[in-house]
Amino acid sequence: MKIVVGFIDSPEGDAAIDKAVEEAKLRNGSLVVVHSKIGGRHDKAEDYVAMANALD
Repeated sequence: MKIVVGFIDSPEGDAAIDKAVEEAKLRNGSLVVVHSKIGGRHDKAEDYVAMANALD
């Protein structure tokens, strides 16, 4: 099962990621993160790669 979550770099985006990770683990699924460049902060691409690696 794939869990899809939308993300912006904000407290709400962090909460969405946390819940999606929990669901993916619960259902032994994979996680697909859709990042919006509208809203939140816009850091360097390397920062997003680091966040993705932290999820593994």
